Amino acid sequence: MNRSFRLVWSCVRSAWLVAPESAKSSGGPSRGKSALLRTSPVLVSAFCYSLSPASAQAPAGLVDPVLRAGSATIDLSNAQRAVVQQSSQKAVIDWRRFNVAKDISIQFVQPNASAIALNRVTGAQASRIDGSILANGQVWLLNPNGVLIGKSGRITVKVFGQRLHLQDGAVVNATGDSGGGDIYVGGGWQGALVAGRPSALEVRVDAGALLDASALGNGNGGTVVAWCLQDLCPGQL
Repeated sequence: MNRSFRLVWSCVRSAWLVAPESAKSSGGPSRGKSALLRTSPVLVSAFCYSLSPASAQAPAGLVDPVLRAGSATIDLSNAQRAVVQQSSQKAVIDWRRFNVAKDISIQFVQPNASAIALNRVTGAQASRIDGSILANGQVWLLNPNGVLIGKSGRITVKVFGQRLHLQDGAVVNATGDSGGGDIYVGGGWQGALVAGRPSALEVRVDAGALLDASALGNGNGGTVVAWCLQDLCPGQL
């Protein structure tokens, strides 16, 4: 039986695809007939908007965020600075990739110091932090493939993964005016679970890396834990 096909534009793949002649048009790059494969009109609008010129300027390493729990808005419209505005006490966000390049920042604006934003990386790549992750609450980064914090990386988070590496010059900052916060790299004290997460297999903290949970004014310093199951190479704690 003969069938008719035509080229259609996929906003999801940003590419021309072969589709049935009956596929409905939804616009796209000018090249004769253009259409998107059958899908919900609402989803079509969302996918096309995510690839608009404004959002194409998003930081390259922060890819495909999906809010799984809680309430938050994720603004990736600025190529230099991403902002997560969290309005619930807890939020869970899945990312296909979570990398922060040098001179790039992602800021979590949270309701209070005890609010938690759990960021889970679902892709196959390890995360590399060379820029800044900023927050007024608790930001947790979970990547089973590992996390590398480069010498220019600046974070205030709990970091989990099978293999973690804080390079020379990396800074994990949990200082506070009225008391230090908590820093957990790879796991909790003596292997205790943190938020139910398993301990890392390997943690490397280069000699020039700094993990700081000092009290800058009043109060006591916080807790700094670097823990793994097999190989721990500590630096400056």
